[in-house]
Parts: sequence; structure tokens; C-alpha cells
Amino acid sequence: MKRILISIIFLCLSFLLSGSLQAACPFDHLVIGCNPDNEPNTLDDNVLIIDTTDLYRRSDPNNRDQHTWLHWHYPLFPFGDKHYIAEPGFGQFHHPDEAGVFQFEDPNRCLVGVKDVDYRIMVECLDISPDFEAYISLGGDPVLTSPNDAFNHSNVSGSTGHMHLYYLAPDTQPHWITFRVYDAFYNPGPPETGYCPSEPITVVFGSQPIPGDIYVDGSVNLLDLEKLAFFWLSLPESTEYNTYGQAKIDMFDRADINRDYGVNFLDFSMLAQNWLSPQ
Repeated sequence: MKRILISIIFLCLSFLLSGSLQAACPFDHLVIGCNPDNEPNTLDDNVLIIDTTDLYRRSDPNNRDQHTWLHWHYPLFPFGDKHYIAEPGFGQFHHPDEAGVFQFEDPNRCLVGVKDVDYRIMVECLDISPDFEAYISLGGDPVLTSPNDAFNHSNVSGSTGHMHLYYLAPDTQPHWITFRVYDAFYNPGPPETGYCPSEPITVVFGSQPIPGDIYVDGSVNLLDLEKLAFFWLSLPESTEYNTYGQAKIDMFDRADINRDYGVNFLDFSMLAQNWLSPQ
């Protein structure tokens, strides 16, 4: 009975908050697919991605066709003695010719085969802030609370590949989860079968990280400098599909601190201003 009551409360809260979030479903979904360069018949066709097109770059709900970086975090709303939000979730690319109504269509990025038969996509937590939790089932047990936790997206997402996650935090300070997706049936071979794991992406909740916290762990340190160095003097295309593949835009956008589509001394200066500063 207690879990049923909690589920009802969560559902009501999700409905009431849906109009106040900075990105309403489906725009805020992280989309699972493959083929980072978006070109068919290339060497990376079997590499998984998490598409972050609408995570931060196009996070203005009234200006979806422009890169605005309006929001760098998901807000958290009071829920008893904790704070809560019901986004973002995970979708999956589909082929436009498939029967049914699907939200994310891209023939070059949809996975081939039957879910849980030919591939099994797992959503894995690589890093998570203290006391932060992610749920699949409203009122159920959390599925992501510590690094290496994972759940079977292929099993829980249904025929459309669409699902939500629900997040709980003790406060509205910056909280984060770093995700990656992998195919539980992947075999490096030879011969290689299945899909290679994706690059990681980080989602922030509660409040915005300080400038320079590229790695996102609540401080500016060597981990952030390492990420800045990785993209140093890079000038990727300004479109959503850049030379790093969509999965890496998340980290590039954080390294491009002043958001001029390049990583250079201007960004290094902003990082240095907050060097070793805690959140």
C-alpha cells in the first residue's frame, strides 16, 4: 500500500511539473543509437552512441532550432524531505519504415535486429554524486545509486524504445550521473559481433556546475584540465553532428567554456580562475 501511494504521488508530481521544466519530453531524452559519424558502411557502424542533441545546446524550449545553451542542468523540485525530477529519460533511434509511431527516426543510427535477442542495451552508471538516486519504477527501488550499477534498457523500454528515469536528491546542490550504454551481447571476437560501448556523457541536476568543472565532480582540478587538453584547439563544426560524433558533444561543450565552438586560451583562462575551487 505504501509503494502504491508513493507511485500515485510521483505520477501527480510528474504531471504538475511537466509544464515548468526547461525541456519537455521528448526533447530532453537521451537517444540511444549507433554509428557516431552518421555515415553508413563505415568502420564505426557498430559503435553505440548516446545522442545529446537537445541536452544543453538546444535546451531553450521556445527556440529549439538554435544553439542557446540556455540550461546546463535539470532543476530539482521539492518532494517531501528530498528533491525530484522525472527527466531525462532514454529513447532509441528507429528506422522510418518501421510500423508504429516513433519519436526518434534515423535510418543510419537505428540498431539492427530484435531487442533482447540480437542485442541487449544496458544503461550503466560510471559516476554519480553522493546520495543521488535514479529510479525506473515509481515507488520502487532505485536502479542507479553507485558506479557500475546498470539496467537493461532493451527489456524495460517497450516496443518504442522510450522510457523515463526518475531522480531523487537530498538537496539542490549540483548532482550528476555519468552514463554510458553497452551491448551485453558484444563480443570483440574474432569475428566481432554486437555493438561496441558508447562514449560516456554526464547529466547535471540541481544547479549549474562552476565554469571549468568539465569532468563534473564539484571542483576544478586535473581531471578538468585533462578534458580541456583533449579538445585543445579543436574547431568542430557548429552543427549537432560534429567531427567527434554526437556522443562526445557533451564533453566538448563543457570544454568550450565560453561557447564559441573552439577550445583555446579563452577557455583555459576561465578554467584557471576557478582552479581547485570547490562548488
